[in-house]
Amino acid sequence: MKYRLIIESKALKSLKNLDKPIAKRISQWIKENLSDCDNPRAFGEPLTGEFKGFWKYRIGDYRVLANIDDAIRIVAVFRIDHRSQVYKK
Repeated sequence: MKYRLIIESKALKSLKNLDKPIAKRISQWIKENLSDCDNPRAFGEPLTGEFKGFWKYRIGDYRVLANIDDAIRIVAVFRIDHRSQVYKK
């Protein structure tokens, strides 16, 4: 059974504020690897510390942070930003 992808509004806003080539690259990666995938954990790494329980996906110098809910089979992307900024509140 496949996982459904949800991109939260804050992540979409961050994506729209990026340079067009970078935003296109990230969007394409998300579409190819997370949308309707069988195992979203295959492409990322689990986070530790204050983000424990969430997953990160590395796309060049940018990171996509997501919550994976196995009960309802959803990957919810909640943050997209440069690696130097993504873990700051």
